[in-house]
Amino acid sequence: MLALLFLQFALGMWVNLYASIPQLAPGYGMMGIMFAVMYSASAPVLMLHIMLGWLMAAGALVVFVLSLIHGKSSVIDLSAVGLVSVLLAGLGGMYFLFSGGNNAYSYLMALAFVSAFSAYFSALAYTG
Repeated sequence: MLALLFLQFALGMWVNLYASIPQLAPGYGMMGIMFAVMYSASAPVLMLHIMLGWLMAAGALVVFVLSLIHGKSSVIDLSAVGLVSVLLAGLGGMYFLFSGGNNAYSYLMALAFVSAFSAYFSALAYTG
């Protein structure tokens, strides 16, 4: 998860600095946003960032289930924080696209990244 978080952060920073987020009319659904993103100039990196986010959500869920099997309460708590943080970052990303690039949602993604990275790093220290 730490490696995926680092890669996701690097892609997110590229998107934040260089991608143009399409301004959409109110009422666009998820598919409308995806089509608008696919036809933008920065589509490959942005789509990779989105797909990696879905992979990380699945990975965070797997880490949480494995921590439940492991049974150490501190690792369970930290993996739960990591899971919630990854989901919050994804939610922030979705609203970032819906809003046409509102920086408040970018800030939410950054805070969720720091939280997830800290939680997974700490969980790694507890299991080591």
